[in-house]
Amino acid sequence: MKLLLVEDDTKIAAAVRRGLEAEGFVVETADNGVDGLWMASEGSYDLVILDIMLPGRNGYQICADLRAADDWTPILMLTAKDGDLDEAEALDTGADDYLVKPFSFPVLVTEDREVVIAARFDSYTNPSTPYMFHCHILDHEELGMMGQFQVLDES
Repeated sequence: MKLLLVEDDTKIAAAVRRGLEAEGFVVETADNGVDGLWMASEGSYDLVILDIMLPGRNGYQICADLRAADDWTPILMLTAKDGDLDEAEALDTGADDYLVKPFSFPVLVTEDREVVIAARFDSYTNPSTPYMFHCHILDHEELGMMGQFQVLDES
C-alpha cells in the first residue's frame, strides 16, 4: 500500500516512515500543510495520514479541501490533540479515523490497514464510487475477480 504521511515533526515522521516501510508500506512524506495538500491532490495514495497542527494549512483544512474536491482517499488523523471536540471536528471534515499521539505503533499499522480495507469494501459495495488503486481504477467486476472481498448474504 502506498501512503502519504503529512507530519511536521521530523523525528516522528522519520520513525513512523521507517516503521511503516518495515511493515511493507510505501511511504511518501510532507512536512507542511501546503506541500501535503499538493501531494495528496496530485498523487495517488491508498491512505493519507495527517497531523492536525501543521504549518501552512492544518490537517482539518487539508481534509476539508480534499473532500470538497471529491477526493475520497482514506484519511487517518494522527495528532497530539486529544479532545473529544478535536476528534469530532476531524471526523466532521471527512477523516475516516483518528489516532492520538503518543500512539502504539502496532495500533497505527492496524488502523492503517483497517481504514484502507473499509474504504475498498465501501467502494465495492457502492458501485457509484470506483476505488482508485495506484492510478488504475478498479471496477466492481475486477475487484470481485481479484477475490479480495467475499460478500456474505446472511438472510
